Amino acid sequence: MGGQRDHLKWTRGRLQLTLAAALFGGIAALLTEVRPLRDKPEERWYNGRAPTGSVKTPTWRRTAGAEPLNPG
Repeated sequence: MGGQRDHLKWTRGRLQLTLAAALFGGIAALLTEVRPLRDKPEERWYNGRAPTGSVKTPTWRRTAGAEPLNPG
């Protein structure tokens, strides 16, 4: 009977570890989804891109001699 008891004990232990890992993984996944909702990194990225676009387009037009900045 000792073998059956050991088998059940180890099976129960593996199940508990599996459940603990699933719970930990679920909590970690939840945290990785909640933080971006709070910090809004896309909004900061878009706000940083707007001034860049305002400078880039006129600079490219001047360099390429494109309309409306065509010097000729």
